[in-house]
Amino acid sequence: MVWSLSFLKKKRSGSLTQLKTDNRGKATPQTKLDDDLIVEHINSYHPQVSHYNLNNAPNRRYLDPHLTITDMWKHYNDNHPERKISYIAYQRIFTKEKISFGKPSQDDCDLCAKYKSHCEENSSSDHDSLSCEMCQLGKVHEADASEA
Repeated sequence: MVWSLSFLKKKRSGSLTQLKTDNRGKATPQTKLDDDLIVEHINSYHPQVSHYNLNNAPNRRYLDPHLTITDMWKHYNDNHPERKISYIAYQRIFTKEKISFGKPSQDDCDLCAKYKSHCEENSSSDHDSLSCEMCQLGKVHEADASEA
């Protein structure tokens, strides 16, 4: 009750000043990571988009299956000794980027599937791949796909 009376007296006399804004929690933490540098490092490995699996995983990208997150993390820390990060932090950012290792299961087009099936069926030594139209078409298609 005493507090409210003194508050009202100050308010009437005009000596009540504006309260300062609360700045708690506004400072950037010193340990905040720069995600852009890590994302740039991850993208330096050139993750590839699946060409034929866009309906199931439209934003998923793929890296070489022989590569690991551990290798990438070690490479990052070796190249940026002033900004070393933990494995967990690197993995968290890697996961946010929606990148997987290996070739997607449905990344073959119809022509590639037919060509692979043809090669398995005609793997005998008496099959002349030079005169076979499917073999020639498949080889040209593979060359075009590797250039893309």
